[in-house]
Amino acid sequence: MFDPIKKNTVALIGAGQLGSRYLQGLKSAKISLDIWVVDPSEASLSTAKARWEEVASPPHSHTVRYSTTLNDLPPYLDLCMVTTTAD
Repeated sequence: MFDPIKKNTVALIGAGQLGSRYLQGLKSAKISLDIWVVDPSEASLSTAKARWEEVASPPHSHTVRYSTTLNDLPPYLDLCMVTTTAD
């Protein structure tokens, strides 16, 4: 269950068209999030970063980290969203 006091850790796997839009939606979350965005494509990560900046900042802070490998994820996650293609 999400804890409104601590930063909750969220992984977003896949930062393409759908994933980057989910990332935008996370920015408006009413609780502080520690967001990990993973995609093997630097171009997709760049798109996700740009789309993150398009959304107005919430009154609280989120942390966003971008990576090309799953190995960088922390050992525990509160939520994982997989937004990759069926392939």
